[in-house]
Amino acid sequence: MATNKVLDSRVRVEDMPRDVTEEDMEKFFSIAGTIRRDPATGLPQIERALWRPRPGHPLVPNGCGSVTFTNVPAAQHAVELFHGKKFVRGSRQYLAAVYTMKAHLVIVRAKHLELKEEIKERKAREAREERE
Repeated sequence: MATNKVLDSRVRVEDMPRDVTEEDMEKFFSIAGTIRRDPATGLPQIERALWRPRPGHPLVPNGCGSVTFTNVPAAQHAVELFHGKKFVRGSRQYLAAVYTMKAHLVIVRAKHLELKEEIKERKAREAREERE
């Protein structure tokens, strides 16, 4: 199976301060290595995840995001440097979760399979209860 170099060189970041900017992330994560730039815009490939707290409300950052490095060793170095480390923002401290996107996808798939199994078991239990 061929590996996807972009996926391998991207890290997922969780539990960041919600007001962190792309510029903050670039400054911080560039310690680990060179961040890939979008060829069309020239901007660093850094994304912050957004969510809508309630219908009709504006999108706001949720403290998660991703950073894409120019190579796999830089992404691995970022995980080694920052996973489980404290980010200090003003008087608050945040414990960061930083891992490769490949690991993130494995976690998501495992949770999905676990949820499917739970649903299957619940339906079987409900069917047994109906027969009784």
